[in-house]
Amino acid sequence: MFSKFWIFLASVLLGVMSSSATARAVNVCISDRPVPPHTYPDREGPLQWLMRSAASQSGPGVVFSVAPFKRCLLGLEKAEYDAVLTVSGVSENQTIYAFPRLPNGELDSSKQSATVRHVVIRRKDDYVQWNGRSFSNLARPVMYQAGVRMLQEKLETLQVAVDASSNNETQTLRKLLLQRGDAAIVLSSIADVLLQDDEFKGKLDVLPEPFGQFTIYVAFSTLYYKENKLLVEDLWNRMKKLRNSAEFKKLMATTAQ
Repeated sequence: MFSKFWIFLASVLLGVMSSSATARAVNVCISDRPVPPHTYPDREGPLQWLMRSAASQSGPGVVFSVAPFKRCLLGLEKAEYDAVLTVSGVSENQTIYAFPRLPNGELDSSKQSATVRHVVIRRKDDYVQWNGRSFSNLARPVMYQAGVRMLQEKLETLQVAVDASSNNETQTLRKLLLQRGDAAIVLSSIADVLLQDDEFKGKLDVLPEPFGQFTIYVAFSTLYYKENKLLVEDLWNRMKKLRNSAEFKKLMATTAQ
C-alpha cells in the first residue's frame, strides 16, 4: 500500500513537470515604438523584464512580438497575442480584454503596470490653450496616436474634433508642423525625447497643464484568460511582487536616465 502511494505521487509530480515543461510560452506584443521608460522594441525595458521574470517563475516563459501599438491591441482582441503590457483600464478596454480585478469586479490598481502622463503640444507661439479642463482657440483637430483609447475616451467628453490616424508620435508631430491639426497629445516621456530632435527642436511648445495621468495594465486576451485563468492570476500576482523588488526599482531608475 505504501509503495503504491509513492508510485502515485511520483506519477502526479511527473505529470505536473511534464505539463509545465511543454506549456506554450506567453506571446506578448509590445509597441514598435519606445514607451520610455517602460518598453522598447530593440531592448528589454522594465515592463518586459517584469513579464519575463514572472513568466519564468510561473513556468511557461515568454516570447515578445513587436508591432504597431494599434496592431497589438487588435491582435489581443482576436487572441493572436496573449498579452499587451501597456493597456489603459478605460471602460471600453475593460469590455474587450482581461484585466486584474478585485472580488467586487473593480480593477485591482495594486496590479497596475505603471501610471503614464500625457502632455499637450502646439506649434511654437500659437494661440491654442489647454487649461486642464478644456481647449480654446482650436480651429483644427486635436491629434494623437491611433489606438490609444484612454485619450479617445477623454477627448470624446470634451467634444472637440480629433485626428487619430497617426501610427506613432513622430507622425503626429510632423502633421502638427504641417498644420493638419492645432494640438497634439503625446506621452510626456516620448515628448521629452522627440522635442530634442532637430526636426522639432524650437518649433513646438509643451503647454504647462498636462492632459492627464492614466493607469496602464498588463492585459490578456479574454480567450487566453479563460483557458489559463490560474496562470494569468499567478502572473499578475508575481509581477506585483516583482515591482517592489530592488532589481526592478534599480532598472526603472537606470532606464529613466
